[in-house]
Amino acid sequence: MNNIQVEPYIPDEDYDNPAMVTDFYEFSMANSLFMHGYKDTIMVFNMFFRDNPDDGGYAISCGQQKLLRFLKNYHFTDFDIQWLLTKGMSPDFCEYLRNYQWKGDVYMLREGTVCYPQVPMVRIECDMVGAVLIETYLLQTMNFHSLIATKATRVTGLSNKTPRNVMEFGTRRAQGMSAGNDGAYAAILGGCIGTANCLAEMKYGPDVKAVGTVAHSYIEFFPTEMDAFRAYAETYPENVSLLLDTYSIFDSGLPHLIQLDDELIAKYPNDPNKRVKSARIDSGDLARGYKRLRRALDEVGKSYIKLVASNSLDEKKMANMELYEHAKFDFYGVGEKLITAATDPVFGGVYKLVAVKEKDGSYTPK
Repeated sequence: MNNIQVEPYIPDEDYDNPAMVTDFYEFSMANSLFMHGYKDTIMVFNMFFRDNPDDGGYAISCGQQKLLRFLKNYHFTDFDIQWLLTKGMSPDFCEYLRNYQWKGDVYMLREGTVCYPQVPMVRIECDMVGAVLIETYLLQTMNFHSLIATKATRVTGLSNKTPRNVMEFGTRRAQGMSAGNDGAYAAILGGCIGTANCLAEMKYGPDVKAVGTVAHSYIEFFPTEMDAFRAYAETYPENVSLLLDTYSIFDSGLPHLIQLDDELIAKYPNDPNKRVKSARIDSGDLARGYKRLRRALDEVGKSYIKLVASNSLDEKKMANMELYEHAKFDFYGVGEKLITAATDPVFGGVYKLVAVKEKDGSYTPK
């Protein structure tokens, strides 16, 4: 028998085909089953998880929309086929993949549904190739989305009927670009009101709203803090949101905030929309800062100015401030503790064969 000549492939760092987000053993198994005549055999798999994140009482099922897009567009390219040949896959199997389209059945919980351990979130019934080769992508998608959506319901207080206005600020601490984008989507589904991630809104639409104000670098760029505040207000007079802790919250930030708002009132006396809308603090004792700021602003008739907190927050820190220190901010920005689900960063979903369809139409449990 003549040796098969295989052209070498050239690596491409920019190449991206989701169908190749696959553990290699899935190709090895599928190739073997194909060579033994099982390419048309229908297999049934269930995806489920064994434990709730953070030992909680529930999880949120998320990722279904991305999974559906993946299945509808499932295909292999010439580059994929070329690489698979170099990895020892049979030529007949590779040619079969070249024209393969996913044509199975998928049953899923509705995205955003509360779910519980051992209960299937996704069921796949498909021919052998379509059932075996999608395992990694399916698990990666459902595990990560469900992990972040579940965490978001806890961060936003939806799990205990004390909802908070939380913005997802974790893109810069996410484990990669896709985690930042998918995490923003899942966080919104879990109750967040916005994300700092611009690309997430561009990908998923205005429901995944990009939000944000200014960083310390903007304040530091100007000769004085007041210069920075005025510049921002001139640019966005109807959306003035300031950062108070670049220098000193109470010696500098607060008096400059009051001064700027008074200037806006004098400049736009008949336009109440052109006022300072909110002020954020990002350091120090947040609860103490909130109480001092709220009291000072209320005393000068500026109770309409909302207060925003950020700085390594999670649901426990926010609950402690609210319940024990009586400091509930109007808005919170939550970053790495949400986007990485830091307290329990793995959603342990699994994908298990549960049945094989026989030629007579019956199913053999596995």
